[in-house]
Amino acid sequence: MRLMGDRVTQDQTDPQYLFLKQRLDGLQEGWEELHRMWDNRQNMLSQALNLQMFLRDAKQAEVLLSQQENYLTKEESPTSLEQAENLLKRHNDFLTTLDASDEKIRAVIVFGDQLCDEGHYAADRIHKKVSNIQERRNANREKAASLTDKFKEMLQLQQFLSDCEELREWIEEKMIRAQDETYRDAKTIHSKFLRHQAFEAEIQSNKERLEQLQEACVRLLAEKPELSTVVDTHVGELTAQWQDLEETTKEKGQKLFDANRQAIYVQTCQDMDEWVEALEKQIELDHSGQDLTTVNVLMQKHQLIENEMLKRSQQVCQLQAMEPQLEELHPEEIEEIKAHRLTLEEKFNRLQGPLEQRRRQLERKKEAFQFLRDVEDEKLWIADRQPMARSPMLGDNLYECHRFQKKNQSLRSEIENHEPWIQSVCANGRKLIEENHENAPEFEEKIDELLQAWQGLKNDVDKRCRKLADSERAHQVH
Repeated sequence: MRLMGDRVTQDQTDPQYLFLKQRLDGLQEGWEELHRMWDNRQNMLSQALNLQMFLRDAKQAEVLLSQQENYLTKEESPTSLEQAENLLKRHNDFLTTLDASDEKIRAVIVFGDQLCDEGHYAADRIHKKVSNIQERRNANREKAASLTDKFKEMLQLQQFLSDCEELREWIEEKMIRAQDETYRDAKTIHSKFLRHQAFEAEIQSNKERLEQLQEACVRLLAEKPELSTVVDTHVGELTAQWQDLEETTKEKGQKLFDANRQAIYVQTCQDMDEWVEALEKQIELDHSGQDLTTVNVLMQKHQLIENEMLKRSQQVCQLQAMEPQLEELHPEEIEEIKAHRLTLEEKFNRLQGPLEQRRRQLERKKEAFQFLRDVEDEKLWIADRQPMARSPMLGDNLYECHRFQKKNQSLRSEIENHEPWIQSVCANGRKLIEENHENAPEFEEKIDELLQAWQGLKNDVDKRCRKLADSERAHQVH
């Protein structure tokens, strides 16, 4: 209508046309004013909607913050290791929930800041709400981090107290044994002597537990000096209990064995002499393994024998340490007593050579059986890949041909990567041959068989590669 009016009144001087033009101009201004009012109304409604959406989201955020504050205001102090572990686990679960809720809370803050930046009519109200939510969020996260440290410290303390209690119970149990002077299940003074030595060794091997607690005490006090009353008390009591245990054990040994040292000495010699004779007979039998499994079992048994030899050698040294006291008690018998020990030492020394020879024989057998096992394993490895290397399938089209080429290339790469192991197996066999092993001819034959099979596999892969290349060219031509 405006365009038509402009055409009608264009270049007209008649008053009626001029009046019409004024009416059209007034109509245009009214229309524009209506648009401005509409835009203002639209803007107000949009801002009102955004405000309500913000208030809705802010309320949800405040509910989340209130739930967090409710948890964070609880004061809990565990009284056991289990409680401390559960408390920390529950707190870690809370932290996971806290992080999940934080995305919603931060979204509210970002939305509120955006409305303020856009000049919302309720910007002051929105800004106050955003600031309050932001402050509560930051406070909750700081409190959560503080509680994390607190719960970890509580767990560390309860772990320390639990370890102290475990060691205290162990000491009390061993103290009962230390105060029992009978060793009812030991029939001879020598067996009592061995039992007491084992008991002393058990105590000394567990002393590290006390030392670890003492170190943990130092670390705890460095971080939390206020725990000194609790921590120092426990460590002090344990240290005193440990000293009592050591002194009681030492006194028990003196009461039981000081007056019977000669009998202990003689019975120990007799016991070790019997053990040496049994070991000599065992070595004479010279059981030899027939395969890798039995050789490994024999080597494990041999290691146990060597460990026992070491322990028995230490007992011989203990015998020598007892001789000065025996000389004071029985000077007229000291030469005969020493003779027992010297004879025993001589037998021990005689065993060293056969034992070392036995070890070398077993190691040599293991190397041979391991070589034969490795050769068979490698031949199986080669046999598993031969069907692929000898496959007659070349592909009925270019796509299939390329697919077979990729597979063949993968097989070639696998073979190249495996070749060092083949060379290593052959090197082990050649080493046995150079050492003049009794089965050297068999080993040479095994090496030749393996290398022939290996070269055959490589040749098959190369041949298949050429055939696939010919097939590719043929498909490209057609």
